Amino acid sequence: MKKLIALLLALITVLSFFGCGAKEPAPAIEEKRDYSTWANIVADPKTWYDNLMALPIANENMSEDELRQLCVDAMRANLTFVWTPTLDINYSFTLLERTSDVYLPANKMAYSGLFYCNNNARGNVWKALQYYDIETGVMDIEAMGGQMLGVLSSACARGCEWGWARVANSTGLENMGSYNQHNSNIALVGTYNYGIGKYSFGSGSGTKDIIRDNGEAVILDSYAVMKPADGVYSSSSYHVMMISENPVIVYDADGKIDPKESYVLVLEQDAIGSKTDKQDTLQSNGVTLRGLGGVDNKYTFQDLLDKGYLPFTIKELIGEEPVEAGEAYIGQQNAPLENGADMLLHDVLAKTLFTNYAICTVETQIQNPEGEVLARHRYDHQTTPFTFHASISSDAFEEVAAPYANGKNTVHVYVRLSTGELKEAFTTVLKVS
Repeated sequence: MKKLIALLLALITVLSFFGCGAKEPAPAIEEKRDYSTWANIVADPKTWYDNLMALPIANENMSEDELRQLCVDAMRANLTFVWTPTLDINYSFTLLERTSDVYLPANKMAYSGLFYCNNNARGNVWKALQYYDIETGVMDIEAMGGQMLGVLSSACARGCEWGWARVANSTGLENMGSYNQHNSNIALVGTYNYGIGKYSFGSGSGTKDIIRDNGEAVILDSYAVMKPADGVYSSSSYHVMMISENPVIVYDADGKIDPKESYVLVLEQDAIGSKTDKQDTLQSNGVTLRGLGGVDNKYTFQDLLDKGYLPFTIKELIGEEPVEAGEAYIGQQNAPLENGADMLLHDVLAKTLFTNYAICTVETQIQNPEGEVLARHRYDHQTTPFTFHASISSDAFEEVAAPYANGKNTVHVYVRLSTGELKEAFTTVLKVS
């Protein structure tokens, strides 16, 4: 099994080899900016849910195009997740040393996507679904018990990563501050040279300096070979986005790429008040929909140059890392506890959960022999957005579940992986204490 990637502070690649795909420009496409489906989702949240659950599980036999489309579809599902809170939401986030206070009212207001919270973003859509009414689209804020930020918040890199993590378990993408370090699990797109160790990112100008030293023509050629599910990163904008469609390439009279006319569409988890403001006026059944992220936002190549964006991709998408089957177990790392042995609940919960893909949700259940759930415990306490191991200890759950330890009832540990799979990591009959 591939070495589990822990919480890395290493993100965008500084590899100096050439990128993925052919050097020929991608075919032009018509721009897709029809947000009407969002209104339909507000009216019928179950449609969105059914579409999410219909996404395939990545496997080694899928083509590159299929894997790329899966990443895009997964991120788009996260950004078009529409919900109405039962309570007003007040929170603050800090970005580039500026603190913003945000107010999301509950009355007649719906939101699409998770909300931006740069300094405490550890939510994901699977966590949110635990508190979501699929029929009505209502999000039960009270039931989160003070864990709202741990359930509903996201950030730019983390938002993209939940898309890539449908396929990849090697990326180690976690936050923007470490995109400027070496990460051997990411590959450059195009022919530009990153220059390992040459550039300083402390001032935020690193990616712009790379563009300057490579020359705009090299960077434009690199933009031209981007594909869906590739990413772009800028240290000066402190932002990362996922490409959602093949770029549209326009040439000038001299046969060179015209950066002002050529463009690409992106998916981005962005802060409220930037490119997403235009989505605030969408209406459905008397409900105002406010977009908390950008869906198929248009950036010209000139925009990308001016803001210092560099293209990269994930190695699983280009066949340089394998797409693995999802795995989950409890025990010690690389030493799973075997199912079936009668155990005390305390001994089960003392173990650690390990996975080979990022953990979305964890739930422990006590079931009777007929499969009826007698007690359950959800774990929304992870302090990091991407982890491959988690504690399942809970004194409170031990106390609640103690009466059910009769030698017949069973304990089950379930984990939702970033691939979308719900795995049973462990099950056994509970011994009488």
